Amino acid sequence: GRHRGGGAVESGSGEGRDGSGRHASRGDRGDAPDTSGAYTVKEGDSLSVIAWLNEVDGGWPALYEANKDAVGADPDRILPGQALDLGTGQDAEKDRIGR
Repeated sequence: GRHRGGGAVESGSGEGRDGSGRHASRGDRGDAPDTSGAYTVKEGDSLSVIAWLNEVDGGWPALYEANKDAVGADPDRILPGQALDLGTGQDAEKDRIGR
């Protein structure tokens, strides 16, 4: 049969939503991978997402190990404003290109 509805407009202020109706992907955040090797945690971030978006070798476990002093005992508890070392600075770049 025919679909009904579909033209309705959602009510509400829409605050706090990006309106895309999709899950975040690498291109949706507007954040390019940081080549300086540092990252400032934003609200809603997780180590796994930060590691994925910034292509951290070893994923979130490596990111956690590199930042254990800043993060603390619980890798699921990172706070907005925390500075994390991504391990992607000049030394990582040298390793990647073999110099």
